Amino acid sequence: NISFCVFKPTGLGRFDLFEKIDAKKALSPDEEAEYARMYARVDSICKACQQADIPVLVDAEHSWIQDTIDDITREMMEKYNRQKPIVYNTYQLYRKDKLASLKADFAYAEVQNFHIGAKLVRGAYMEIERERAAEKGYSSPIQLTKSDSDQDYNSAILFCLDNLEKIGLMAGSHNETSCLLLAQEMHKRNIANNHSNIFFAQLLGMSDNLTFNL
Repeated sequence: NISFCVFKPTGLGRFDLFEKIDAKKALSPDEEAEYARMYARVDSICKACQQADIPVLVDAEHSWIQDTIDDITREMMEKYNRQKPIVYNTYQLYRKDKLASLKADFAYAEVQNFHIGAKLVRGAYMEIERERAAEKGYSSPIQLTKSDSDQDYNSAILFCLDNLEKIGLMAGSHNETSCLLLAQEMHKRNIANNHSNIFFAQLLGMSDNLTFNL
């Protein structure tokens, strides 16, 4: 009854280690070994999911460690998504750059001949992201308005549907408009409700009105 597995990368490795790699700082020999252990944990989970034919979602985290998570997850997708989407990266569309990231990952996957898995969310760390950007004096990665986030989220849905043969789509949303858009587009495009590359998801107990109607 469980359609997906999921893990949070910082559950497998230290946040500070991810942060150091993202900042492109040199690692000590001990940190190199620590990184290798974390990477092996990720790989073993993704391999087990491929063998069990159960997709796995890799959670997104804070922007200042996300590049490293994206790089690792892309490598896992390239390794384990040769036949179908098994490993799914999470794209936080409340970030200004994530629609472009989705499209870039797809373009790379087309060249390297693998499928991508895309869990689309809006995002969970807006206050922290904006506070850190203000504190450290860089431009916030977060969209200026909610409508900008909504527009990118819905554009990402349409992009995934346009390339459904090579993209697994997990619409992780409590937004009624986005859920309705995806349902209507599936109907308009004659896509079966049980298509193996499309999933809707809400957190258990949140937006039950959406879950039950879906």
